[in-house]
This record gives sequence, C-alpha cells and structure tokens, in this order.
Amino acid sequence: MSFNSDKHFNNYQKFPRGLRRSGYFTIKESTVLEECGQAMSELYEGKRKPKTPEEKTFVAQIALIRKQIEDRVETINVEVVEDFNTRCWAKYLKVMLPNRVHHLGPQTTGQDDASSDGTEE
Repeated sequence: MSFNSDKHFNNYQKFPRGLRRSGYFTIKESTVLEECGQAMSELYEGKRKPKTPEEKTFVAQIALIRKQIEDRVETINVEVVEDFNTRCWAKYLKVMLPNRVHHLGPQTTGQDDASSDGTEE
C-alpha cells in the first residue's frame, strides 16, 4: 500500500478539534489525511523518498502546488492535480497558508496626521 505510516497525522495547533471537525475537509479527505498525512508530509518535506508509483506521482504533482506557493499565487489551484491523495494534501496546504488581506481603500502613509500640529484654524 502507498503512503504507509505508523503514526496518525493531525495538526492540533491549527485544528484543535481534529481534521474531521475542522469544517475544511470532507469525511473522505480527512480520513485520507489522518491515515496517510504523515507519509505525505515526509514526502513533501523531502524527508522520505517515494517508494511506489503512487508516491512518485504525488511528488511530481505536488511540485506544481509548491511552485504556486513559492510564486505567491493569490489562489492555489487544486484542480491541476489529478490524484485524490495529492488533491487532499494540496487542499491541506491551501488551508495552512496565511490569509491574505486585501484593502480596497486608499493607502495612507500617515504624513497628513504628522504634519498638522493639532490646532484648528
């Protein structure tokens, strides 16, 4: 079987109630992440070499997602991935990215406030 690991995968720091109850993943996705996530994490970080064809496919496809993350693409496109296991890990990475805040108003530099002496004329 691919993605063998002795440990269950969970990130209680980000998901204190577990992956299943986080609301981000379906039951099937959370099951895959819990059972195979440790191996996926090791493959993603390069701590483990791919042993099976499925793991080699995972490493090749996740490289596309890694490139999007490194290029700071606004929205990570999970649809470029064909394999379900890889799609689950890509979705996990997407959830783990920090939220980017977009400001719609004009940017103020604070110079107007600093130039006035606070007295009204």
